[in-house]
Amino acid sequence: MKKILLPVDFSDVTTRQVDEAEKLAKKFGAQVKILHIEVPVVIPAGYPGAGPAVVDHIQPNTEFDEKQLTALESTLARSGIDVSQEVAEGDPADHILNKAEEWGADYIILGSHGHGGLYNLFLGSVSQAVVHKAKCPLIIVPSKK
Repeated sequence: MKKILLPVDFSDVTTRQVDEAEKLAKKFGAQVKILHIEVPVVIPAGYPGAGPAVVDHIQPNTEFDEKQLTALESTLARSGIDVSQEVAEGDPADHILNKAEEWGADYIILGSHGHGGLYNLFLGSVSQAVVHKAKCPLIIVPSKK
C-alpha cells in the first residue's frame, strides 16, 4: 500500500493539499498521514515585554490544532481513505523529512505559500528545504489556482 505524508499548517493552501491527497489516495489505495508541526517561539532573554502574559499569548493553540486535524482526518476518512494524524514540535522541514523516511512515505504533498525570494532569504522556505533533501516524490500545491 502506498503512503502519502500530508504536512499541514492550516493556511489557505491546506484545503487544496487535502484535495490532492484525496485524489492520489483514491487512485492508489494509499494511506495518508496528516502531519502538523508546531514551531516553538523563542523569545530572546531581556526582550522588552517578554513577561508571562506574552509567553502565554504565543503558546501554540493545541485545542484549535486538534479540532483542525480531526476535521481534516474526518474529511479523508469519509472518502474511505485510511488516514491518521500526528503532531510534532520543532523545525518543520526536519520533521517532514524525518517522518517521511521513518514512515516510508511514497509521496509528500506540500503546500507552497509563494512568499518569494526576499522572504525566503530571511526566513527560509520549508518547501524549498524539503525539495532539496526528500528521498521520495513531492507534490507542491501552490497557494492560488
